[in-house]
Amino acid sequence: MAQYTQLPVTDPDDLGFASSVDVAFGSATDEVVIDTTNRIIALKVTGNLTKDGVTIKAFYSKLKDAWQSDTGGPGSSNRLVKFPFPMNPITDEQFEMVDGWTLDKTNTSGAATQKTEELLRTGGWQVIREDNVEVEKWISVISLGTLGATDQVYYQQADSKDPIDIVLTDVVNQGVQVYAATGSVTDVGFDAGNGTGTGNIIYSTGDTDLNVFQSGDQIVVDSSINDGTYTVNSVIDANTIDVTELVIDENPGNATTITVDYRKYFKIFVREWQKTYAASTFEDIGVDTSTTGPGAVFQAYRFPLTNATDPDVPVTLNETDISTGGTGLPDQDPYQNVTLTFLRDANGNLFNIIGDVAGTTAYEIGDVVYYPTDDNWYNVVGNFTSVASPDPSADGANFTLYTGQRLVGSANYAFNKIIDGDTNVGATVSGENRLSTIYHSVQYQLRQTDDIDLSSGVSAGKTTDALLNFVGPTLVTTEGVYIDSFNSADNNDITLTTIANGTGLASTVSFPFKAQITINFGQNLQDDGNAKYYLFFANAGGNLFGTSNAIIVQDAEDPVANIAGDVSGSGSVSRSFDYTNNTQGNRTGGTDANVVGVAIGLVNSQYVKAEGVIQESVTNSLSLSSALERNYTI
Repeated sequence: MAQYTQLPVTDPDDLGFASSVDVAFGSATDEVVIDTTNRIIALKVTGNLTKDGVTIKAFYSKLKDAWQSDTGGPGSSNRLVKFPFPMNPITDEQFEMVDGWTLDKTNTSGAATQKTEELLRTGGWQVIREDNVEVEKWISVISLGTLGATDQVYYQQADSKDPIDIVLTDVVNQGVQVYAATGSVTDVGFDAGNGTGTGNIIYSTGDTDLNVFQSGDQIVVDSSINDGTYTVNSVIDANTIDVTELVIDENPGNATTITVDYRKYFKIFVREWQKTYAASTFEDIGVDTSTTGPGAVFQAYRFPLTNATDPDVPVTLNETDISTGGTGLPDQDPYQNVTLTFLRDANGNLFNIIGDVAGTTAYEIGDVVYYPTDDNWYNVVGNFTSVASPDPSADGANFTLYTGQRLVGSANYAFNKIIDGDTNVGATVSGENRLSTIYHSVQYQLRQTDDIDLSSGVSAGKTTDALLNFVGPTLVTTEGVYIDSFNSADNNDITLTTIANGTGLASTVSFPFKAQITINFGQNLQDDGNAKYYLFFANAGGNLFGTSNAIIVQDAEDPVANIAGDVSGSGSVSRSFDYTNNTQGNRTGGTDANVVGVAIGLVNSQYVKAEGVIQESVTNSLSLSSALERNYTI
């Protein structure tokens, strides 16, 4: 793949045409090749025209020069002026091909084998037939930001469409077609009988080069029965496409038209291994893609798109370490134990997290609502209008407990994308995989063309939205993503992003902070096979150490386990403390805890006591160093 070096031709004087009018493309020696018989204009990588192409403004200017001054070739004086001029300017970055003229869609040239549309830079255009029908619309896609010379950018034009690579690597400046009309439709039928139901559209058109329907195309059908946008499920043959849930009039006299229209959706990606990922959409740059919005027009659009070295993917980690051959789903330990499941409703759509359940509200299958009374989320199992005071917990006909709810701290939250951090253990059990391993596996999967979603739906990795990113040592999920079976040692380093609901804003939540305290033992305690240790609160709600009401601190990993135990010859022991939620003895959660550590042995160590503080930290420590026992007798 060749690199775009941002050096397109900008001076029309650098282009030639005189020897390439009505000459076969393969024999042409000029940069501009003009076919007056078929009214087709081509660009050829030769002479001053490189893989970097030419700006559309310079291309237009060259054509003006040609029509104004053509005298080249034997006996060919004034060849071009006999024909209508092919282009109309609207702005410096917006043009029209008119009067039956179009650009060459067949021939390629140069090391990058680009077609003419892919050699035009910094401007969009539309093609208008002689009968004044707009049959093509092209936008110019330009990326803003720094990319690497070999970085491959690709784009998607609908959720159901496969991604398409930009022809050249590095930064982008390329034309992309967003609209194609089938031209003069002479017959449209529907083979499911009387034009209703699920079946195939049968069509024919005089414009054979526009019969380019592909699976995933978003087509707009205008008929006397119903207008609508549908997805092409498959292409049966050159003139038959499979479209479901369509009602169409089979009467060819109703002037039905079919168009492929991508003016409402565009997403551009760059995802290189060991680099940060980036994406940009029409909405990101302010293009109105609402139902009533105009969508993209034929002009240049500039998308922010930049990447850099990802500090969280080591240079020593290769994609072949994750999957044999470096492609496909992970098949190497421990990365293959990280899986993705997107939670979908009966129609195959992601569950729609709404918020608090509301009375007399119309709900649809897949809606998920929150019932504050029991702190649970429920998904709607059928379309209905709720009663004045809905109780999802008691209405099994319309609600069922949502499987995507997760307890974070003391409250339940709803998520619709679940990462299983370690499939070898249960969802709520601490797994072996640390956050770095989970991140590496997920980032790898987001570069694959395979379906990475274990649910019944399909989510190709390359076009699935980003799921995770590190902010310093903290792993932050994107909206609606939860991580099951992560290693409990990473509890403090995860931030979860909830789904925007009625507020319109997503929020972040974190698990209660688990402080760590390391209790160090002196040599005498280590040498004493009978030595035991205990950690008390110095004063928990008036329960003072040194009184019968003293309280032993509980371990956060097991709320019924005390921070106490046998020294067992260890130099230290590390225990967890629920800094956020521990309220023993009416202690105020989220505050520093003054503690007293004690240890006592028999033959080698005397009784020892030391005071300390547990702060919101994982580096708390307390040392217990006992004097040698010289007086104990058995």
